[in-house]
Parts: sequence; C-alpha cells; structure tokens
Amino acid sequence: MRMRSANRHIVVVTCSVVLFGSLCSPREVPMRHQQSVRSEEHGTRMALTASTRCLIATTLTR
Repeated sequence: MRMRSANRHIVVVTCSVVLFGSLCSPREVPMRHQQSVRSEEHGTRMALTASTRCLIATTLTR
C-alpha cells in the first residue's frame, strides 16, 4: 500500500509543477494585421537607414 501512496505523490507533484509552469509562462498576444504591417515597415525603414549610414561612412573614409 505504501508504494501506491508514493506513486500518487509523484504524480500529484509532477502535475502541479506542469500546471503551475503553464500558468506562469509568458503568453504572446497575437498582433492585428495593421500592427504587423507597421512593425514590418518600421523594421525595413531602420534597415535602410543603417545601410545608408554604412554606405555614407565608407564613402567618406575613402
């Protein structure tokens, strides 16, 4: 009878850890399409700005 109690204790602890972990894990909130497009535009703009600065810097150092 003691073995069954130990197994039950292990199962309860394991399930508790899994449930608690899933409750505490960060959740990603899906973006609306408009926000997603704005984010992509901003990323593209920043990449172009960085590449332009790099191009200007290499041109000026020559």
